[in-house]
Amino acid sequence: MLPSEPHNLEEIAAQGRTIFASSEVEFRNWAKGCTNVLSPLEWGQVLTKIIYPEKTTLWKDIPKTYQEATEAALYQLLYLEPRRAYSLYTALLTPHKDHDEESALIDKERLILMMKNTARELALTASKQPDSESRNTYEQSLKVRELIFELDPLEKYNTLILLFNAIKREDELAVSFYSSALSESISSGSEITDPSGDIAFFEVARNLLDQGYFDIFFDLLETFAQKTPQPQYRSIIAALSLLSEIYLPERFESYKGLYSSEDWTSGFGIQLVSKLLEESTSLGYSAVAKKLLYIAEKEERKSSHHIYLLENAMTFFAKASLTDKVEQLIKEFLNLWPIEELEKLRDKLANKELPGNNIQSLAMAFLFSVSFFINYVSDDRKIIRKLTNLSADILYHILDLHRKNLDPEDGSEKAPAERRSLNRRKLRVGYLGICFMSHSVGIMSHQTLASHDVENNVEVYYYYLMGLSTEELLVSDPIYQDFLSHKAHFRHIPKNSHLKEIIEIIRHDNLDILIHLDSLTDRMSNYVIAYRCAPIQCSWLGGDSSGLPTLDYFLVDPYLLPDSAKEDYREELIQLPTYAAIRHLSVEPQDHQVFLKKLNAKPQQVILFTAAHAYKRNDQCVEAHLQILLNAPNSILVVKGKGEAPSLVEMYRSKAKSLGIEDRIRFLARTDYVSSHRGQLGLFDLMLDTFPYTGATHTMESLYMGLPVLTLVGKHYFGRMSYSLLKNIGLDDCITWSIEEFIQRGIQLANDPERLAKAKQTIRDSYDKSVIWDPKRLARAMEKTYFDLAYRHQLIDQIPDLPNYEPEPKPTERIRLHIGGKEPHPNWKIFNIQPGPNVDYVGNAVDLSQFPDNSLEAIYTSHTLEHFNYTQELPVVLKEWYRALRFGGQLMISVPDLPTLCRLYLKEEATPAQRFAIMRMMFGGQVDEYDYHKVGLSWEHLFMLLSQAGFRIIRKVDRFNLFNDCSEMVVFNELISLNVIATK
Repeated sequence: MLPSEPHNLEEIAAQGRTIFASSEVEFRNWAKGCTNVLSPLEWGQVLTKIIYPEKTTLWKDIPKTYQEATEAALYQLLYLEPRRAYSLYTALLTPHKDHDEESALIDKERLILMMKNTARELALTASKQPDSESRNTYEQSLKVRELIFELDPLEKYNTLILLFNAIKREDELAVSFYSSALSESISSGSEITDPSGDIAFFEVARNLLDQGYFDIFFDLLETFAQKTPQPQYRSIIAALSLLSEIYLPERFESYKGLYSSEDWTSGFGIQLVSKLLEESTSLGYSAVAKKLLYIAEKEERKSSHHIYLLENAMTFFAKASLTDKVEQLIKEFLNLWPIEELEKLRDKLANKELPGNNIQSLAMAFLFSVSFFINYVSDDRKIIRKLTNLSADILYHILDLHRKNLDPEDGSEKAPAERRSLNRRKLRVGYLGICFMSHSVGIMSHQTLASHDVENNVEVYYYYLMGLSTEELLVSDPIYQDFLSHKAHFRHIPKNSHLKEIIEIIRHDNLDILIHLDSLTDRMSNYVIAYRCAPIQCSWLGGDSSGLPTLDYFLVDPYLLPDSAKEDYREELIQLPTYAAIRHLSVEPQDHQVFLKKLNAKPQQVILFTAAHAYKRNDQCVEAHLQILLNAPNSILVVKGKGEAPSLVEMYRSKAKSLGIEDRIRFLARTDYVSSHRGQLGLFDLMLDTFPYTGATHTMESLYMGLPVLTLVGKHYFGRMSYSLLKNIGLDDCITWSIEEFIQRGIQLANDPERLAKAKQTIRDSYDKSVIWDPKRLARAMEKTYFDLAYRHQLIDQIPDLPNYEPEPKPTERIRLHIGGKEPHPNWKIFNIQPGPNVDYVGNAVDLSQFPDNSLEAIYTSHTLEHFNYTQELPVVLKEWYRALRFGGQLMISVPDLPTLCRLYLKEEATPAQRFAIMRMMFGGQVDEYDYHKVGLSWEHLFMLLSQAGFRIIRKVDRFNLFNDCSEMVVFNELISLNVIATK
């Protein structure tokens, strides 16, 4: 039965719904008939209404064909109800028997592609939502992926995501099912020529290992190995053999005879182990490091194999928090190749001599491992810089020997002549790195780079060396998505791109300045810098400068490196106001009460905190943290960090046990979402920094959340990162200069609540004046620096008049508003609904429009909030108060605590008069029109309301100690008020 004129789309959709429910074949015939009668737009609307009769869709573009209409309707319905939409569209996949394939309303490949896009878009949306909403949206994305799996179970990446989520849900049946499908997908796929490129696969494999799915893990890795060519296959089997010794000994025998010791240093084995143990919950790193040392002892000393094994053993010991072993290996390298011998090697290379087959392995080991890890165990800047510069020279001269094969400029270090024309113009500035994503450098830089004046001053280029991720994996990364939104030329450079190709891409853009973001964390970016791709090359933010002779400048700040450091750098040090700045971080507030229970902590205890990678842990640092804990009896210490968990736990636990304070130490697992981690930071009282390698991102995030960071200032770059941030906000009380002072100051702060509160207030006071919270100010300072350098290098004939940076105007008066108050206080202004002797402002608390946005330092109110209804007024009131508060401003709320009042009301010993009094606390005195309570509030309800209003730190307190009011009322020896401080 076909539709007739005139077209009533609701009736046609109802007709189709009935036919669809009875027979797919009849539905296909009916659908084909509809396309002979309806327009493409009408057909698309009918399809949508078959699933959602009440749905009225506004079509952005009018479809020209029935295929376009079908696809457009598909997008609509997949977002609304994936399973029902899937059933509808799979019924349309097979064309009518009288028509050829081209007449199908949608084909299978097109359907799968559209479903993939929908799943990605949902995942991206989830990444930008609060955690509570994000999970629901992400579940919707997974539903779409399950439908893709039904259509194509061999689609590898889709299966990987489903398997990953099955592991996270601990759904053993789903893990077994999807891992079998993944194995079949790998077996039936093409040969894997680049094993290291399958990043998503290793992420899933690592989680299988971490969650104890050992048999499935080894089965999958064996299947993977069989698809790789030699020597990768043998090196992967060597890696599996070692991992089986740790995780599944009964599997070990099956690998005998399939590899030799040399296979450890070829192919992909060691890289594989590193990838798989990244978040280890076993002693995997230490076991592998010991095994590599054992193999190294059998190798010829100083050979390339020997160097490679020692270098990787150092890395694994670092990840296992065994910094004493790292220090021993650094000494072994320097015993085998003393500084004097390295200098001779450098001189030979400078004279175009190649002194031995191992020289390239040696150069990489010294620059990217020895020079990298020495920062974690030494505070001697002169030795660190001498070693780094010398290692950089050796690598540079080796690269120079290959220049003719790789360098399009045929050995010239100068930029092409056309780049040097003298004129006034926008400068072309490029940023090179692997960190345009949720990585420390990405987090610390993206808001500054977004603030560049691209209209007037600079043309910005990003060169993303995608060695750490892929476009598909980054779809839900909010920092990556932010970089994509910048007004910049974004160059994606895939993993394993040839060096010559990368150089050509960058040089083709005719840059004036190239900024290196990676320091020693990435090898390829350093090779690019060595071949000079711009007339001016600088290092910034990614760590201490790598020391390559082709780096002209190092962008620092007045505190990061003192004037005395200039003699240790070949690069000229250029001082910016700060080395990094942020304005906003995503935060998911954490439930204070739930968090305390999780930590087994009491509300009155001081919670000390330390968070850092295992690299940064050493005996002296751990001892200092525990000495503070020992001498602050009302405190607990929470330890959190990345690396080999058992080693990290053992470092603290064994020392704590010897001091008799093991019961006051806690270990906190890493959160799934960085926004949740930041929410936790707001609930600690004092962060204890690591040394000699201090915090950067951890410190910035902590200060953003109002958490003071106690640091020990070092002599080298990495020892002064926290110091720089603390100096820039004026928190001198948390800066120390010796281990003894660090311990003493930590004890003082942990034992003195007032001093700790003053430190927190100093942070809040900095939010509207310090440069570290002003990325635009930093961006303008960088642009001024760029123009100065361009003029110095004769790239422009004059420096343009750059407009002075004008920060946002700040309120001239710091107002602390007491809503509903009566008692005068010299530091507070009273706001009340009725005029009175001490009332400064009259108005309804729903409307604070007489106060501009971000103008109030604090709002205090006692037993006011319960006078607003919870359906409409309460959310509006809290949002309005949030608006008026400045960033860092605090909302102090006291309300009757409904659970407490209910419990007191039911006390057997309560008299009728007492019960009546408690009832009045619940429902109000009702003496006038304003004295009615419209809601009962509990901690959970108030926390939810404050979270929805946007507050990032929400803490419950016993008392405010400000006013003699209901916030301190006691009944039956219990406080009857719920007292909460919420920070904007």
